Amino acid sequence: MIGEQRPDLVHAVLDNGAHESTGGQRTAALGDPVAMALACGYAAAHRIETADRIAAVELTRAPTLLHIPCAPRSHRAGRRVEPSPQQLVARFQTELARKNEETPTG
Repeated sequence: MIGEQRPDLVHAVLDNGAHESTGGQRTAALGDPVAMALACGYAAAHRIETADRIAAVELTRAPTLLHIPCAPRSHRAGRRVEPSPQQLVARFQTELARKNEETPTG
């Protein structure tokens, strides 16, 4: 749907390869999410493995997928950490907006 509608969107996927909230089963998404996003019509897709890499990504085409592999937790899930999910979304959106302001156009 995203590839078809082509919204002005940056889709960040934090991928630990597991369904941790239900016991840590591996996910079915074992293929290449970047290739899948491009095949589904995303204008751009990037695998992000380091903080330096995210700073180097140009967010000039939309929709863009950022596939960010991360390690699954090896311990039992505890209480939710602070800040809240809503605060994390707001912080992430602020950083993306700042990045877009810093990106030269033309």
